[in-house]
This record gives sequence, structure tokens and C-alpha cells, in this order.
Amino acid sequence: MFNCLFYSNNAANFAAELKGNPLYCFNNIIVNNTGGGLLVTGSGNSYLKNNIVRGNSGTQIDFNTPGSVTYCNVEDGFGGTGNINSVETLAWIIHVM
Repeated sequence: MFNCLFYSNNAANFAAELKGNPLYCFNNIIVNNTGGGLLVTGSGNSYLKNNIVRGNSGTQIDFNTPGSVTYCNVEDGFGGTGNINSVETLAWIIHVM
């Protein structure tokens, strides 16, 4: 999944659910969704890089696979290289929309 926007959607569980082997999720914005942000499952390595996941009800990222989450802006933080928890980014995105 590359360069996608998930904004203000309603779902029972997550705005986006990725399943497979391997998974690549780069340069996406997943914000202000009801039901959670992003669910990632699979048996192979998965890679999330340069994503913004904020303001979703429920869990922001549920990462149930080997791999890494790097250089992402995740509400409440997320372990991994270069990850941040910056609300200013969310305000800028909403302003632009």
C-alpha cells in the first residue's frame, strides 16, 4: 500500500487491514477514522515506513507480524527507528484538507 489516504471513515475494526506475505506500507496517511487505524497481519516480514497514523479511535497500529515500523508519526508513539509522536503534523494535514 503506497501513497494512500484514509480519512474520517467508519469501520467495525480498523480503517485499513493488511494481510499477506510480505507487506509494504509506505507514505500513507491514516487519520481520524472510527474503529482504529491500521491492522497488519501475515507470516512474512512486513515494513511500514513514513506513515502518519493519528486521531483514530481504538488502536492506532496493531502490528502482528515480523518486520519493522520506521519513520512513522504514530499517536501515543510506536517503537522503531525514527518514529515520532507529533500532534502538529495532524493539525497541518487537517488544515490542508
